[in-house]
Amino acid sequence: MAALAETMSRKDLKLLRGIPMRIDDQAFVAVPVGVLRTLLASLPEAGVPLEGLVEAGPFMRNLIAGDLRAARTRGGLTQSQLAIRMKVSQTRVSLAERGAEKVGLAFVKRWLHACGLPEDWKP
Repeated sequence: MAALAETMSRKDLKLLRGIPMRIDDQAFVAVPVGVLRTLLASLPEAGVPLEGLVEAGPFMRNLIAGDLRAARTRGGLTQSQLAIRMKVSQTRVSLAERGAEKVGLAFVKRWLHACGLPEDWKP
């Protein structure tokens, strides 16, 4: 740990505590990519397995995309029907369901409302 402290700034060491979160009842800790890279570079002998690491952005977009698709299905709507209710294009609905478009909280709330589901609905 002493070698690690020498290679990382005080701010980076504080960030190592990360941001705790729960996804599908699993505990995760998010740390900035730069901090992770510094950590991995400073501990080559530790043999940290890289296959278990994922980028948070694409992971969350895909997770949300699946939930959006499930909400639409639960509401008994086609993509076209949902698009009409939301006053967006069918293409935008498709992109959101594939995780190819970033969506915000307001968009998700509108989506759930259009599907006839409460804001706290869980798939």
